[in-house]
Amino acid sequence: MGYIYAGTFSREHLAEVGQTLPRTRALIIDLRTYPLNVADALIALIGQSLRTEPVVAWQMVHPTLALPGLFFRQEQWIYEGFGEEAKRCAEPYKGRVILLVNELTQSNPEFQAMALQRCPQTLTIGSPTSGADGDIVRIPLPGGLMTCFSGIGVFYPDGTPTQAVGVRLDVELCPTAEGLQAGRDEVLERALELALED
Repeated sequence: MGYIYAGTFSREHLAEVGQTLPRTRALIIDLRTYPLNVADALIALIGQSLRTEPVVAWQMVHPTLALPGLFFRQEQWIYEGFGEEAKRCAEPYKGRVILLVNELTQSNPEFQAMALQRCPQTLTIGSPTSGADGDIVRIPLPGGLMTCFSGIGVFYPDGTPTQAVGVRLDVELCPTAEGLQAGRDEVLERALELALED
């Protein structure tokens, strides 16, 4: 099995993963955290090992500031805008890719989950994510207060929204009180079971 914890994964790990991944049966990517390194290392992994062709990962809806009330859609392609740090793979990974998500999966990791879901043989398991992807618009208020909101809409390529909804789940699984008391990670346990199927 391969296991990547998004909280510490960085571009320095890409070469090692590229060499090790072909010897694994499945790759588990734990997105139940906010990445320390948000330099899109997981997006680079897609190009290096998981997909051979570019693909639309998500759509964003932006306001047109010159014409209030008018919005435009922008497709975000994997590879577009991410530089050439990782070589594109000639043959995609044949094992299953399993994403672990929960309420801590918010903003950047939700974008990463959407991109990884565009790879073949990917399953997403866990509980609903926060649905807090998008940009951050900050408005200072009197008294030193600040309010924030997203200034763009975020959608799957088919137009399904993610904001206030979260990313799509293939297997919904919430930790139980008994599992938590016993110190078990039931979502990871289920991922290991799924990785051994087939």
